[in-house]
Amino acid sequence: MLIRQLPVIFSLHYSYGLITTLLIYTDFLFDDFKIARVLKARTKTQSGVEWSTDGEISPFRRGVKANIGVKYLNSNGLSLENLSASADGRYIAEGSLVAGDDLKLVVRADNGSHEPGKLFYSSAKLGFEYRVPQLAFSSNIDIVNGPIVQYDVLWTRNHFYVGAEGRWNSKHSRNRSLLKCLEMNIGARYDGPDWMSYVKSTNRFSSLQFAYLHYVSPVLSLGGMVDFKFKGNIQNVIFGTKFM
Repeated sequence: MLIRQLPVIFSLHYSYGLITTLLIYTDFLFDDFKIARVLKARTKTQSGVEWSTDGEISPFRRGVKANIGVKYLNSNGLSLENLSASADGRYIAEGSLVAGDDLKLVVRADNGSHEPGKLFYSSAKLGFEYRVPQLAFSSNIDIVNGPIVQYDVLWTRNHFYVGAEGRWNSKHSRNRSLLKCLEMNIGARYDGPDWMSYVKSTNRFSSLQFAYLHYVSPVLSLGGMVDFKFKGNIQNVIFGTKFM
């Protein structure tokens, strides 16, 4: 995302239409960079099984972070895309089956799902992905939590994209069934010759984001974003640059 990639961020905060603060800060040593010792290794057997392992020692973590995983793909379209276990006892198993030129069935189970501000939880999802040249649609159901139904749809034509996402929790009990909306948003994007712009909603239409990114050169980009919240009295206007 553009905001996380900017080393210098100029942020204007508005309160009831009045400029209250102007923040100019850099976060080179806090969020954007870290120093760690990382070791990664991958090997592939003649039968098509790929083994991978990675470890990390960082002063910002306690102990050592380590993972081991395996992938497998055969000619019939059946694949084991991720079977991994970590040093802290968490596992992830994800596989898929290509049922046609445009359809893929997906199965995923893990005990290490995590969302910002929440604890780790287990999940088991069954879903599918459908793709044609101008349309992509995917959906899955989490049979452990809820059940929770999630969908994503994207339509594209030339350089224009329109998409929507939703997540619904169906809480079943003996006497009643409740359907709760956890997330629902829409968005649109257009890619120009040397620029890109998009608008999207976040947090169940509680805010709108407008962004513009201009590609000055292959290594330099300039952009800005307006985050307008319908609830609350603080709006954000962000300008920045990216060099790579």
